[in-house]
Amino acid sequence: MVREVGRVEAWPEVLSAFPRGLAALLETAAAGFPGPLEEIRLRQGRPLMLVGAGRDLAVTPAGRLSSDLAQAYRPTAEDLGRTVQLLAQNSLYAWEDEIRQGFLTLPGGHRAGLVGRAVLERGEVRTLKQVGGVSLRLARQVRGAAGVLLERLARAFPGPRPPSLLLFSPPQAGKTTVLRDLVRQVSEGSPTLGWRGLKVGLVDERSELAASFGGVPQLDVGPRTDVLDACPKAQGLMMLIRSMSPDLVATDEIGRPEDSLALQEALGAGVVVAATAHGGSLEDLARRPALRQLLGLGAFQAAVLLGRSRGPGTVEAVWDLRKGAERIDLGEAAGQPPGAGSQRPDRPAHGGELSPAAGRTGGSTLRPAVAGDRDRLRIHPVARGLAPGGSRAQRSGGAAV
Repeated sequence: MVREVGRVEAWPEVLSAFPRGLAALLETAAAGFPGPLEEIRLRQGRPLMLVGAGRDLAVTPAGRLSSDLAQAYRPTAEDLGRTVQLLAQNSLYAWEDEIRQGFLTLPGGHRAGLVGRAVLERGEVRTLKQVGGVSLRLARQVRGAAGVLLERLARAFPGPRPPSLLLFSPPQAGKTTVLRDLVRQVSEGSPTLGWRGLKVGLVDERSELAASFGGVPQLDVGPRTDVLDACPKAQGLMMLIRSMSPDLVATDEIGRPEDSLALQEALGAGVVVAATAHGGSLEDLARRPALRQLLGLGAFQAAVLLGRSRGPGTVEAVWDLRKGAERIDLGEAAGQPPGAGSQRPDRPAHGGELSPAAGRTGGSTLRPAVAGDRDRLRIHPVARGLAPGGSRAQRSGGAAV
C-alpha cells in the first residue's frame, strides 16, 4: 500500500519559515491548490507562486490562486530578507556552509534553495548576499513508493539481497522519494521477497533523504540504516564502508568523478550500491563521463527510469544491465500503484501518491546508437542500448516496461 505521511503535520513548520503576513497568504492559497503542492517560489519583485502537479499558480494579495500573473502578490526585499533569517533561525553564520552550497534544510527535510549575489574567495563561492529568490521544496515520505519496483527486481534478480541499481530521471520526478522508501524497505527486510533486513549506509549530502536535524533522521529510513548527514558523497561512502560495515550503501544524485571512484571502491568491497542520477534516458547517462565509466565497468545490475506520466515516481522502464540493457517486463501490476486491490489509502491535503506506469513490452533490447558507439563509449552491454529512438520511447509517458 502506498501511503503518504507527514505533509499535513509538517505544514505549520513550513509556514513558520515565512514572515507572518506572507505565511497567512500561503496558508490560504495552499488550501485551494489543485493537487499535490511541491514548491513555494519567492522572487523579489516578481509573482509569488505555488508549484505542483505539473503547473504553477500565482498567489494574489488576498491569498487566492490565479493563472494571471498580473494579479500576483510580489514579495519585497523585506519579505526575502526576513524569510532567509527565519530559515536560518536568525543565525546566518551558523548556516554558512549550507548557504555556500545554495540551500538550507528545515526540520522535516524541506529544502530552501537560495539565489542572489555570490561572494567569491579564491575563485570559490564563500557565501550568498542579497538573496533575491527562495524556492522551498516540500519534503514528503511516501511509504510503499518502491514496493512494486522491489517486488519485480526480486523476481528478476533472485538472491538474498537486491541488485546494485541506478535510479534516474529528469528533475522532480520522484528519485529521492523512491530511493528513501527503497532504503527503508531494504533496512526493514521482507520475508515475502526473501530478503532479511540489511545494514544500510546512507550518505545524505543535502539532508534530503533522511531529513536529519541535529544528527537525528526526521524521516523513516529503516531500523538498520546509519546516516552520514551533510557529508560529501565520495568521502561519506568511504567513511561508512570503513566504519559501519554496510551491506548496502545509498546516496542521491551521483555524477562527479570522485563519486565514481568511491562507488567503485564500494563495489570492490562487495557492497550493494543504490544511487540516483539526473537523466531522461540511458543515452543521457552515457554522455556524462563519470556515469559512463560506472556503466562501462558494470557497476549497476539494473537501471530504473522514473517519470511523471502518472505522477512523480512513475516507473517508466527498468533495464537488466547484465543482458545488454534488456528491458524487464514488470507484468500486469506495472499499471497499478503498489497495494492495488487493497483498501485505498487516505490522501491528505497537499499529498499525492506515487505509482508505476502502465504497459509492458516483453523485454526488448534497445538498438545501438550510431556506428562505432560500442568502441567509443566502451560501455560493455549498455552501449548496445543507446539509441536516439530508444531515448524518445523512454520519454513517451507511461511507456511499456
